[in-house]
Amino acid sequence: MNTPPRLRLLYLALATVLPWSAEFRFLPGSTAQIMLPAELLIGIIAVLLLWYVNPVEILRKNKTLLWLSLGLGWGWVCVLFSAMPVISVKYMLVATACWWVFLLPSWQWRFMLQEMMPVFILSLAAADIRLMAIHGIYYGFRADQANLPGLPFFDDHNLSGALNVLAVFVLWAIPPLERHWQSVRYILTGILLTTVLMSTSRGAVISLAGAGIVLMG
Repeated sequence: MNTPPRLRLLYLALATVLPWSAEFRFLPGSTAQIMLPAELLIGIIAVLLLWYVNPVEILRKNKTLLWLSLGLGWGWVCVLFSAMPVISVKYMLVATACWWVFLLPSWQWRFMLQEMMPVFILSLAAADIRLMAIHGIYYGFRADQANLPGLPFFDDHNLSGALNVLAVFVLWAIPPLERHWQSVRYILTGILLTTVLMSTSRGAVISLAGAGIVLMG
């Protein structure tokens, strides 16, 4: 099934802004926050999907996705017994939004891997270049300052490291787009791996090494 043009553009815009989104408070003094512009686009896409996606039909054809969805439903049941219901509801709202906006459409429209992910990784690489430049110019690549260069887009060096590790493996899972894609892929891999090392996130480095060993084995 072909992706509706307006949704395709919105998804590509979302892929572009995801690495460049930052948290803002709804009101001064409020603790409620929103990630802009990414969560605004996610909200718009979620509404438009009501006209284009039939979850019952998708779940009927994909048993694996059905089991994943049952896990989501069980999460909502657990909210009823949570000691911190507000936090649990927030968590489940985010999980449900990801299920509706990313997981379900990916089974219906293949472009989400073939087009959206390359755009996201290119945007992430640009954000990585900014991060490395700030880290070098203002902090002298000091390991104890690794949390600061990514602000306001990455508020933790472990988040930056983990995201780049995931991006490396997704990058090599993307089907070739054109003749020069392989050269671009090597350049992007270098940027992503350099950012992982500069993040000084031991978990990210260990995950990268462990996953690499498993894949090569």
